[in-house]
Amino acid sequence: MDMSRYPSRSTARLGWRGIVNKIKESDKEFNKYWSIASDMEKSKGLEKRKNQVARYKSVIIEGMLKEHRSYAKDVQRAEELMRLAQKEEINSWDTSKLAGEMDLASKRIDRALKTEDPVTRINDMVKEADQSKDKYKIRALAEELTGEGKQMAEFRDRADINWLSKVQDKKLRAIRTSDRMKSAQEVANQAYDNYEAKKGDLCSISELIGEGDPLHPLATNDLSRVFKEFNNRA
Repeated sequence: MDMSRYPSRSTARLGWRGIVNKIKESDKEFNKYWSIASDMEKSKGLEKRKNQVARYKSVIIEGMLKEHRSYAKDVQRAEELMRLAQKEEINSWDTSKLAGEMDLASKRIDRALKTEDPVTRINDMVKEADQSKDKYKIRALAEELTGEGKQMAEFRDRADINWLSKVQDKKLRAIRTSDRMKSAQEVANQAYDNYEAKKGDLCSISELIGEGDPLHPLATNDLSRVFKEFNNRA
């Protein structure tokens, strides 16, 4: 059984990923012949693997940390894009005008809830707002219908009022999601997916070189530390 396949000093030029691949290839061959190897061959093979992994462990760990920083920065940049898009959306509204429309909507809902047929009254208000195509009227009514006003309805109407509230909540989220926010969310989703995939890969490499699972609650190695720092970011 050939034990010479584990990384040697000449493999350093492959980079840390190349070294990891060499270890994986060697492990695969080692395991292939394990059942027919003598005790001496097994012992020598395990010792060689241990020594070679130890020789390159610091290089591999440094490479993993560098790669993690790269993908973490992608996520942070995506999150910053989302924050800027959300701030832009918030600043796009005239707060004074919106406050006035919300106050009016609140009073109209209160009056409707005290009538014999509050559901029809509120439905009419929703249609009126939609037909006006005034985003302030539409948002104000949606905001109020997802708030506490609906709780004033009598029990017999509460199911219908709650259903209206859910519909308006969906409308509210739609009207408050700008094109820039949608674009930023797509970028963020891709960054999160890439980060999670890379994190899983780095975890498997950590275990390959004997560093254990960095996601274990009691893990204290360098990779577990940067994972925790990233998860606890503001």
